[in-house]
Amino acid sequence: MTRALNVLSNSVNVKQNVTPTAKPTHSQLRPALPQPYDGSRTSGKNFVHACQAYFRLRPDQFPDEQTKVRWAMTYMSKG
Repeated sequence: MTRALNVLSNSVNVKQNVTPTAKPTHSQLRPALPQPYDGSRTSGKNFVHACQAYFRLRPDQFPDEQTKVRWAMTYMSKG
């Protein structure tokens, strides 16, 4: 699970280094929430990709990296 958090944090850092040209607006999209992550290696990539998709579709809910990591941790059920 630690590895999944590191991958998630690194991808967030890469995305934050890009200078946005416009301020994100409130999204009306309601993307599916990620499935709870149980710590298995087979579902790790799917969990990270689901979180990244949610972050991209709802940028108004995640002003910084810490908010994203805390949100993702609420879906981690073991370890």
